[in-house]
Amino acid sequence: MFQPASGTLRVGTTEAPFAVADLPEGEDVELTILIDRYLVEVFANDRIAMVAAHLEGTDLRGVDAFSWGAPTTFEKIEIWRMKSTTSGYDEAYQNRIWEPETNTISE
Repeated sequence: MFQPASGTLRVGTTEAPFAVADLPEGEDVELTILIDRYLVEVFANDRIAMVAAHLEGTDLRGVDAFSWGAPTTFEKIEIWRMKSTTSGYDEAYQNRIWEPETNTISE
């Protein structure tokens, strides 16, 4: 939650100072938000980085954005579907490609 009136940025239960008045004239607020299952990372204008865990939202499949008090313009929104970090392991385990080839000698 970005709160220009109080000059704060909140991610989960953590709040950090981020005042629009401190930005150089003409600089927009740029938020980069990364969501990886239950972790939420927020980067604000390359000045602040915050992270929070949201364990209750592991099965949610959407992102909502809203503002109050004044209009907000989103110039760019990008959403990427990420590949599982365990996909290679799952494939290797299923196909057993990690096992060495062995020759059995019978007498």
